[in-house]
Amino acid sequence: MNHELRILHKKFIDGEISRQEFSGYIQAEFAKLEDELMEGAITPDEHIERYNAIIEKEAEMHAEAFQPHEHI
Repeated sequence: MNHELRILHKKFIDGEISRQEFSGYIQAEFAKLEDELMEGAITPDEHIERYNAIIEKEAEMHAEAFQPHEHI
């Protein structure tokens, strides 16, 4: 995963950017990654590795924060 995606993910987690802004960036990253693969700039293995890293960050966007609770 590139450095820019890490920065944006941190901003999303910290509430500095909205879910829509982060989602838009994720979609742009997928398109950029596909273009790099088609142009031969990256290998298929690199594509898979980077794609999986983006998917992990996208999944975190949809995760609900854990709220501890007591059982009565």
